[in-house]
Amino acid sequence: MSRILWGLVILLAAGPAGAQLKPHRPVVCKGNRDVTLVNRVIETKGHAVEVIGNCTVTITGSTLKAGKVAIKVMGNGDVKIKRSVIEGRVAAVRIVGNGDVYAKKTTFRGKIAKIGNGEFHDEGGNTFGRRAKGDAPADAPADAPEEPKDRPAPGKLKKAAPVRCMGSSPITLVNRLIKTDGDAVHIMGSCAVTLIGCRIEAGKNGINSMGSGVVTLKNTYLLGRGAAISLMGSGSVIAENSEIHGKIRKMGTGRFVNKGGNTIHKR
Repeated sequence: MSRILWGLVILLAAGPAGAQLKPHRPVVCKGNRDVTLVNRVIETKGHAVEVIGNCTVTITGSTLKAGKVAIKVMGNGDVKIKRSVIEGRVAAVRIVGNGDVYAKKTTFRGKIAKIGNGEFHDEGGNTFGRRAKGDAPADAPADAPEEPKDRPAPGKLKKAAPVRCMGSSPITLVNRLIKTDGDAVHIMGSCAVTLIGCRIEAGKNGINSMGSGVVTLKNTYLLGRGAAISLMGSGSVIAENSEIHGKIRKMGTGRFVNKGGNTIHKR
């Protein structure tokens, strides 16, 4: 083989930074540590990088291919990307919390989605496009959910008081933040409560349903330190494309309905 042809083979086998990429397992960061990925490749049917705490994740010259979301930021941390390829079947980047993503000279295949207070910073030299058909990881599920079309417009989350409903009135919250030491959503009656693009952090139960009402979650972050969802009556909780952190406790005849696209972390 000639030197020119051999050099071409080496170049084609190299990653974005021109170096051989080494496999790396998916990253989940819940604390305050720093994580650095240089010339690495992550291929997974789930999320490639998840930032739940205050971590700073630096990605350089690497390739991330995810069956779900390539980079998901749910905490207050930062993700810094340079000269990489980021591809996600559901989304390339999803910012749910208060963290920020900084990108430079990087190729993104998939949507850039933002629900929380964080921002995506385009520092130049980036290219954006849809994920190529047939180019998902080999083990990615064929029916991976797409980004919902009814996503509310990105914006700051406005603070809201905990929801207390003892009657039958419908309640809808969009892009709201509820932080409380007690229950965030408490239902005693037959209310229909809809949460879209919200962030719920409760010291006790995220949702405490003791009546017959229905709570619908869409693109919402739900955290309950006692339980994320407590079903004590005959009501239902319907979740779609949401982050649920905490136990799903069922003591009555109520139901939890998973409509797809959810990530559930039982504490």
